[in-house]
Amino acid sequence: MVAVGLLYALAVFVLTMPGSLRLSHQIIGNNADAWIFYWDTWWLGRAIVEGRPWFFTPYLFHPLGADLLAHSHAFPFSAIALLIHSLLGPVAAYNLSLLFGLWIGAVGTFLLVHEITRDRAAALLAGFLFTFAPYHITQALAHANLSAIHWWPFYALFLRRLLRRGRVTDLVGTGFFAALTLWASLHLALLLGVWTVVYLGWHLARSPRRWKRWDRLALPALRLGFATLLALILSLPLLLPLLTSQASWDQTPVLVDETATRQTDLLAYALPPPYHPLLGGWTEPLYRRFKTNQEGMPYLGYGAVVLALLSLRRWRREAGGWLLTAGLSLVLAAGPVLRWNGTLYPRWLLPYRLLGGYLPFSALRAPDRFNLLVVFGLAVSAGLGIAGTSRRHRWRLVPIALLIVGEYWYAPLPTMELPPGSPFFAQMAQDPAWYGVVDYPMGYTASKRWLYYQTLHGKPIVEGHVSRYTAQNYAFIASQPLLR
Repeated sequence: MVAVGLLYALAVFVLTMPGSLRLSHQIIGNNADAWIFYWDTWWLGRAIVEGRPWFFTPYLFHPLGADLLAHSHAFPFSAIALLIHSLLGPVAAYNLSLLFGLWIGAVGTFLLVHEITRDRAAALLAGFLFTFAPYHITQALAHANLSAIHWWPFYALFLRRLLRRGRVTDLVGTGFFAALTLWASLHLALLLGVWTVVYLGWHLARSPRRWKRWDRLALPALRLGFATLLALILSLPLLLPLLTSQASWDQTPVLVDETATRQTDLLAYALPPPYHPLLGGWTEPLYRRFKTNQEGMPYLGYGAVVLALLSLRRWRREAGGWLLTAGLSLVLAAGPVLRWNGTLYPRWLLPYRLLGGYLPFSALRAPDRFNLLVVFGLAVSAGLGIAGTSRRHRWRLVPIALLIVGEYWYAPLPTMELPPGSPFFAQMAQDPAWYGVVDYPMGYTASKRWLYYQTLHGKPIVEGHVSRYTAQNYAFIASQPLLR
């Protein structure tokens, strides 16, 4: 297992260059949203030191402050970064927390696939497929919360064990990793809930005789219930403010319907990302036609798809649930109507049109996020396919590995230079006075960069950025003629 961990660490280091070589000087990412999660870590540390509630900050939208209940948090990500912040500084801490997520997700997928197949090579490649799937990587470049699917394989591993042998450690593991997912992102928790329903439904349908007697069904259901209860208990510090803050719910968020814009262009599944070293130059003009998928790139990989389908030859009972997860999620990620090559076809209605108005689908807001489940299902089923294909012909592992690495190779991975600083920020940080800072220009995108500068000067800012705005956020700015 140590060798597996070292191999994944080497892969993460190499495939995230040049950022992995300049941990303290660049942010691994290519999207201004990364500054939101950089700020989240700073705010969590400030809230702990100052004894403030985590879900309200006086540092944004001064002098009124801002409610953070509906804000995009990634608490495990921020906690890991805070643990090493004092040793390496905030920039390196952010980058290392991101790299740790990539590494631990590969390890978790290895453990899951190895338990199913007992094939170390297949499990090793499955972990690579999971961690370096283009959609996963491109989410990691911008959204620390949505890229935190690295807890999912551990949850699936312990859930599988819980349903088969039901030990206390399996129950605790299932509940613990469900809670970690919830702390990482409410959206990820909803997606994991969808996966759980599909996974349980598949195995119930495949073994109707086994579950025909209620007593055989009651015990696994009881175990699952206790695991769910444990997850809820571990998540109470997160859930209680959401459930009890009536004032927050009384303020109507300014929401935009993203179902028709944040959907997946089906052509994107077949196109390698623009930063692929061999094919990127050819696909970049095509990606410019996409709306959402210039940011989240859901390329599946032809080899991964073929291997996933081959899993049905030997692992039909196990692989079917994973392929069903990937297939259903792909259809849902396409949104309410068909989008192909940048063009929307309103007459081609898709299943999401019927489901999008209901929980949990409505809470996700963007259908494109179902691609995270596509990554999960595809990686595991491809791992099963590798195990079946190479069982009697181990030499096949070499071309399979070369194909997978070749399709998922990125060089170089995008990074962002730190915004230029100023000695004046250090002077402001030493000033004990409490006052607000007006940043210019204001606006939805510009305000993300000002979050970074706030981590330098430490003073409240008159605007700021939160994931869900309300009219109350801009009440002070609207009342000041100079700021309108």
